[in-house]
Amino acid sequence: MDAAVNAGGQRARGGINWLLWLTAAFTGGLGAWNLMSAARGFEGDLAMLQTIYLAFGLLVALGIALIDYHIFERIAYPLFFLSLLSLLAVLAVGRVASGSRRWIPLGLFNFQPSEMAKIAVILALAKYFSDESDPPAAGYRLWDLIKPATPFYPLGALGALILFWEKAPLAEAGHWRFLMLAACMIWAALSVLYVYRVGRTSLHDMLSPVIPIVLPAILIIRQPDLGTSLALAAVAGTIILFMKVRFRSLLIAAAVLVAASVASWYLVLEPYQKGRIEAFLSPGTDTMGSGYHAYQSIIAVGSGRLHGKGFMESTQTKYQFLPEQHTDFVFSVWAEERGFIGCALVLGLFLFLLVQIVNIASGARDRFGVLIGVGMAGMVFWHLFINVGMVIGVLPVVGITLPLWSYGGSSVVAILVGVGLLMSVSRHKRA
Repeated sequence: MDAAVNAGGQRARGGINWLLWLTAAFTGGLGAWNLMSAARGFEGDLAMLQTIYLAFGLLVALGIALIDYHIFERIAYPLFFLSLLSLLAVLAVGRVASGSRRWIPLGLFNFQPSEMAKIAVILALAKYFSDESDPPAAGYRLWDLIKPATPFYPLGALGALILFWEKAPLAEAGHWRFLMLAACMIWAALSVLYVYRVGRTSLHDMLSPVIPIVLPAILIIRQPDLGTSLALAAVAGTIILFMKVRFRSLLIAAAVLVAASVASWYLVLEPYQKGRIEAFLSPGTDTMGSGYHAYQSIIAVGSGRLHGKGFMESTQTKYQFLPEQHTDFVFSVWAEERGFIGCALVLGLFLFLLVQIVNIASGARDRFGVLIGVGMAGMVFWHLFINVGMVIGVLPVVGITLPLWSYGGSSVVAILVGVGLLMSVSRHKRA
């Protein structure tokens, strides 16, 4: 029956990809077991809560797998818009913890919209590029990716001006605020007039791949959450690079990125974020201050040696020398207790997960399915790469979670929503 439908040019339906689902379940289960040690001393049974989040996420993944993923292609932009609204809601009613406003309290649990924003960005970019009828064979130029005449840029600039006004230069002079707001409004009006006169009034023509990156990144940085905004940009950049960008445009983009980084240092980054970067560039100079997290993590990893100290025997965890041991530095606990061999096994497990994601992407029959796979591969890879890198001291501490391991329901469910999308891509194919 399926073969006949496939031969007729319709969508082919296969079975559920249980291997991917079981790999995600085993990876998350191993992380929950590790939390039994990592979360010692915290109020409540965090390992049990993580197990509940994991079970819920796995059920969600199964539910999404049964849905044709092309439905998400039709609602990708509305989902992205809802994601932006949830990020705005965080700034208005979000719960503050450790100096950041990142969570919306929903009774029994706290929802972190920035985690689901990564999935929304993947879907939005997959939708955008799948709507491109004839991508340039030589690769996209920077002009093609930016589309500077779109009205979304002045609207985004206006929003950023409002959100970051207290950090803006000359913020104390009231007339400058009025002039900058007026300039953004005139810019928006001229952009609308331009797209109307040239006849590019469709949503796709007015969008650019940069917009689904910049708009949520601005809102996430305002929380402030530098790590998540960097992860989101890395995931989106993976999709854009996969679609091929000309080398000259890459050089220009790199120069712009350097200039933006310098500007962010003076205008955007919080003092504690600057301190962590300075501690990374000069290790050992402030081990009791901004470099404390990295220093204690390196001690934990190094003391694990080859075989580790054994389950519940991590002294860095037991005596709470290691900060954020249940979230950002959960891998440090595993390294101390399981040693190099245990770390190699876990990294091999993540590699196996990534190989399955890449296989699903390569087997997809349309561009939307392929880009979902590319985006999810980037999401898992960059979180793994950055988290392990900061744990062993080769990258600055920026607050990136380890997929399916770091405590947090939003993070776990977001990854498993992505797993569900991949299972749907694997199950529903177009001939």
